[in-house]
Amino acid sequence: MRALTVFIDEQWLAAVSEKDMSVPSHIIAKDMTEQLPLEVQYLGVTKTTFIYDENVLDEEKAVYYLRQILQNRFEMDYDVQEAIINYRISALSDEDEEDDESEQNEPESGGTHKRKSSGKESHTEKLTGFEEGGSKESGHEQAKGASSRKRMRTAPDTSTKEDSEDSDDTEIVTVGEEGAGTLGKPSKKGKDQDNVKSKKSEKKLGQDPISFGNKKEDGDIAPAFQRIKNLKGSDSLISLCERLNRIAPALQTEEFIDVLEDRAYLFSAEQDIGINARVSMFFDLMRDENLLPSEYGGCEIQLACGRSIGLPTTMAKQFIVQTEASMYCIDISAWVGQIDDPEFRDFLLFLYGQKDMYRYVFRIPYVEKKILNQVADVIGDIFTVEVVTLPPLNQKLLEETAVSQLEDYGYSISPEALTIFRKRIAEEKSDGRFYGMNTIGKIVKEMVLKKLEQSITEEEKDKPDAKNEKKKSSKASENKKHTEEKSLTEITGKDIGDLIVKHHDTSTPEQELVDMIGTEEVREQLNILIKEMSETKQPLNIRFVGNPGTGRTVVARLLGDILREKGILKKGEIIEHSMKDLMGTVPGETVPKTLSICRDALDSILFIDEPYPEIKEMVGDLDEESEDFDDTDEDNDKPEYDFHKEALETLISEMEANRNLVVILALTFEELEKVRKDVPDIDKVMYSEIEFKDFSRKELGDIFLRMVRRNKFSLEEGLREEILKYFDKLPEKVTKSGKFTNARYVRNLFDMTWSKTLLRAEIDQNDGRLITRQDFRLAASESAEILNKKEPRKYPLGFRLETDD
Repeated sequence: MRALTVFIDEQWLAAVSEKDMSVPSHIIAKDMTEQLPLEVQYLGVTKTTFIYDENVLDEEKAVYYLRQILQNRFEMDYDVQEAIINYRISALSDEDEEDDESEQNEPESGGTHKRKSSGKESHTEKLTGFEEGGSKESGHEQAKGASSRKRMRTAPDTSTKEDSEDSDDTEIVTVGEEGAGTLGKPSKKGKDQDNVKSKKSEKKLGQDPISFGNKKEDGDIAPAFQRIKNLKGSDSLISLCERLNRIAPALQTEEFIDVLEDRAYLFSAEQDIGINARVSMFFDLMRDENLLPSEYGGCEIQLACGRSIGLPTTMAKQFIVQTEASMYCIDISAWVGQIDDPEFRDFLLFLYGQKDMYRYVFRIPYVEKKILNQVADVIGDIFTVEVVTLPPLNQKLLEETAVSQLEDYGYSISPEALTIFRKRIAEEKSDGRFYGMNTIGKIVKEMVLKKLEQSITEEEKDKPDAKNEKKKSSKASENKKHTEEKSLTEITGKDIGDLIVKHHDTSTPEQELVDMIGTEEVREQLNILIKEMSETKQPLNIRFVGNPGTGRTVVARLLGDILREKGILKKGEIIEHSMKDLMGTVPGETVPKTLSICRDALDSILFIDEPYPEIKEMVGDLDEESEDFDDTDEDNDKPEYDFHKEALETLISEMEANRNLVVILALTFEELEKVRKDVPDIDKVMYSEIEFKDFSRKELGDIFLRMVRRNKFSLEEGLREEILKYFDKLPEKVTKSGKFTNARYVRNLFDMTWSKTLLRAEIDQNDGRLITRQDFRLAASESAEILNKKEPRKYPLGFRLETDD
């Protein structure tokens, strides 16, 4: 037997479906089973699995009919199918077929139905739940005791009278991938519970991208409790799990089971800390301690409030009663500002009515204690609630985590390499896309890969000298062996030097500043401030005022190096953020986010580029839209919470409190006036100002040519004059449009030019260092909108360019 699994893009389903995203999958399943000798094994929203006999149905024929259905039913041509539909064909093992047959032959018991196992585990789908029967020595006795707690699902009656007549013969609808309904094939549940317990089964449940919990295998992974104890910066979670570990035997008894059922957990966590992994570990611990009400896995729901992303409370209720799960992690972030709303309280009461079948973890961002207590109080009106706080990880904990992960690979790290690691973290944070533990793990793997490559290269070089090694004395050989082992296990700066962008090599930051084009007046103003800071040994907060692309970021980076060399700042790194990074999305989140960012920037420069307009423009658009509705109250014209102003006020407070923090705001004169209106104290804590003027047309051309030289490209004959002429003839509708970005425009033009040069070099098989007229003209044909766009300064490993902003 073989299985054909079809995957459908969720965004396409949302676009073509008005209410029920499961309709396309049902249409495909109906047509396939009518036209071909196959059966539906699993029918989800984004995933459907068919099983068939390969001796009866040819694989190519099955795929051909699938394509015809997509084309005829949904007018989906071949190219669209390639983008939206994926399929996989796999073989079913004999054990899978026997399990399916035996499950179909089990007698019906008490009207309770169990979904059929899907058989073999897929490499693209993580199955939740665990091997039934538990891992305790007294698992058989506990299974008996726990059977009384695994009650029949008492979902609200949403069916019609006609539907209820057939309720004994059909399985409850369960939710599959991507959050909508799936309909599995009904199967029977045997009378003997112990026989069911001894069978291996793999439960499909919930939304695959947001399901959690590991399938338990003997010797597969360390116990969840041990893994949780090894977590960094998770003291609150560790304390909870230690207490649960001690009292678990009592909570498993009938006498105290209602105490466990009344318990809910509230996680207040920074996303960067790896909250999903920690919730999954918590599920695993509850499973290991036999504190879950059933053998199923866990599932996460994002609860929507108003027009926010997620499931409305009515759909969330239906999702819960239709899904086989033992624990739900419910993201209630959208409700933090309206936590006392009757609709939310009604949802909590609904959950409480299902408490004997599920355990609940509520999740919100890391917020102020006042807001956290308000949320906990509302949940505590219904459940008994345990609060777990997971604050953002500081630099020290990030480094300890990286060192621990490297030790798992058998490596240590030198102080020089650790400095490179810190700079790489700063680079990752500079574009506002730092993903906490995931980013740390990614960097660690990059370092390990670089070290492996370096070690293998050195081994290959040392092979010819192998015979000479035997002639050395025994003591000398031991010393050399010890040295070689150390070099193999320690990651040095030499191994991973190219993991960071090198903005300047041998030249000093002062010389680099002198070499910058069109910054003579900026240097004069900057030297005055540097002299003042050198005399007082106190850093100053500075406003960099000018249009985008006038060199503000580069000057800030060089200033950090200069202040470090003069002993004014210990680190002198530049931590780049936008104002959005400081702002929260729910009440109480902005202050801790801003404080965390300021903490990371101590003894360094916190550079906030163009902090103001994008946020205020968004608020303005909302106000204008609200005027179009006659029933809108005047009190609701403005947002209840001004996260932008709150972030600015917190930032100013930190500037006053921390004298070893340098904050540089890069903004235009118009934006500065807006900030002064909102936060008048800005001039007290940030009175120093440097003006950055726009570059002239000649300077723009010279900047482009400098980028060519610094990155070791050469120009085709006559192209230099064409480049200068191009900038000299730039129309005023581009340069005076108010959106022109000066050197950023030049940088984007250069990036597009060398990209075409390297592409042509791969085709022509040359060294790719000669830029031709065709390369430049193709790049220059791009629209001004694209050339003015701000792009993150990141390149793939092994190829990095040096450019000026």
